[in-house]
Amino acid sequence: MSGYLPQSESELASARPGSHQPGSLPPEAVLAGEKILYEARPSYRALHPVAFWGAVVVLAFFALVVVGGSLGNGYNLGMAASIGAFVFFPEVIVLAWVVSDARRTTYALTDQRAILRRGDDFTSAPYTDIAQVEAKPRSASVVFTLAPDPAAPTGYSRGQSRPLVWRAVRGAPAVAAFAMSATRFYSLRQRQKVLRQDIVTASLEDKVVCEYCRAYIPISTLNPNDPRCPRCAAPIAVAPLGM
Repeated sequence: MSGYLPQSESELASARPGSHQPGSLPPEAVLAGEKILYEARPSYRALHPVAFWGAVVVLAFFALVVVGGSLGNGYNLGMAASIGAFVFFPEVIVLAWVVSDARRTTYALTDQRAILRRGDDFTSAPYTDIAQVEAKPRSASVVFTLAPDPAAPTGYSRGQSRPLVWRAVRGAPAVAAFAMSATRFYSLRQRQKVLRQDIVTASLEDKVVCEYCRAYIPISTLNPNDPRCPRCAAPIAVAPLGM
């Protein structure tokens, strides 16, 4: 899914999917200065569909047996209680586990990375490491494919062997498109930031700072016998060559 490149953060925010659920991501998962763009929990019915619908069918069947028995002349309360003990309560436990697992799973996008939380485990991928985001056809999964690491052996993704996968996502195509737009916008911003830092670093190479007026002085312009600041004439301490 290609997504698009927003022109500003406000434009990106206006495209936030309707499945956004503020407060889903625990505060301890957010880094200092990090801003949350999107957060949501999976659909509990789609996260474990076999367990959920299997429990629902069994409970519905049990309810029909109990209601049917209560209307008949041969209704046995003790037998119904026995059936409930062996059928009803285990299926209720299964449903409780399905709902709990969904509530302990969180998907989030910040201005720095994509996050997957499963219980107490957190997995994330910075935008600069994400090559593609797509919603799998006829499924509710959003897949973040990681760019290959040049230093890793062939066939391995950056930092992990598998892509980051969000399962049972409500409105998966819209979420994937938004995630790809966020990836493009913030990875470009991060690359621009690194480029600016490299330019500043390069511009300060072979320079010293005056301890008095804080001016940057090219070492090549200093008098080796009497190095002084050309702005304030203060003496400059220059390390010997090779230091």
